[in-house]
Amino acid sequence: MYMYYGNPGAADQWNVSGTWDNNFKAVWHLAEDPAVSTDCDGGAGTKEICDSTSNSYDGDSCQSWNCSAMMDSGDQVPGQIGGSLDFDGINDWIEFGTSLVIDVNFTIEAWINVRELTGGSWDSIIGHAWDWHLQIRDTGNLIFRRWGPYQGRSSTTALSTDRWYHVVVTLTPGTTDNLKIYIDGALDTLASMQAPVKNSAPWALRIAKVQGAPDIDWYDGFIDEVRMSDTVRSADWIETSYNNQNSPSSFLSFGVQQVFTTAPTMDVWGMIIFMVFAGLCSVYYLSRQARIRRTKTIS
Repeated sequence: MYMYYGNPGAADQWNVSGTWDNNFKAVWHLAEDPAVSTDCDGGAGTKEICDSTSNSYDGDSCQSWNCSAMMDSGDQVPGQIGGSLDFDGINDWIEFGTSLVIDVNFTIEAWINVRELTGGSWDSIIGHAWDWHLQIRDTGNLIFRRWGPYQGRSSTTALSTDRWYHVVVTLTPGTTDNLKIYIDGALDTLASMQAPVKNSAPWALRIAKVQGAPDIDWYDGFIDEVRMSDTVRSADWIETSYNNQNSPSSFLSFGVQQVFTTAPTMDVWGMIIFMVFAGLCSVYYLSRQARIRRTKTIS
């Protein structure tokens, strides 16, 4: 890979939505001020949480059970990658509605840093109400749950508080060894789950909260860079994503600057044109010399 620079007149090639392949259904950086509404392209609007893909699955930040108030500006804090959101475990959450549905052949990713694990409570990271949920149990183990019929599969590794983790879940069709849980780029759990994980009702997608009355399983801690894909990412892809996001400075290396010193070369057509031109010049020179000799002879 080469970096081109030093030309202030070069055109801007910035293309945010084009960064993501077509399998990315939504990417939420969670770097926005959750107390400021926008249309996510600048200007007035009604959403606070922006989807970085072209699908525009933007969300509402909420600070009450019915989303009658927004989260505070102070809930935007430094995260693993950029900004992240601080969920208080009481009434902070993100609402995306029912339009985004993923129930099989998917990959769900997030960076999480849980602040407190309360006995008897399972902190909800992201989920479709009564379809499926990715949560962290009071023991520190991740758990992916589905309803109708109910199944829950937990990670082997228990996570600690006050530390960032990259967590990923993938699900393929079938019923045997089709659910995988990754932690920090490595496969942690291989389990079986009935798929697809879809109930009949169109349930809302939410971050940091389970839908229900009473509202339960609020997430207490920080969440950053949530991504959803409608394909199963490979183990190598997941490991590379973790390495890239965990420590970009060690993932990438930069060579020394190279200064161009060799003479420019011609392409094929340039060489053909040059040879034709040189040939014509030679013909003209030789014919002129012949006329001069004839003139001298006659004289």
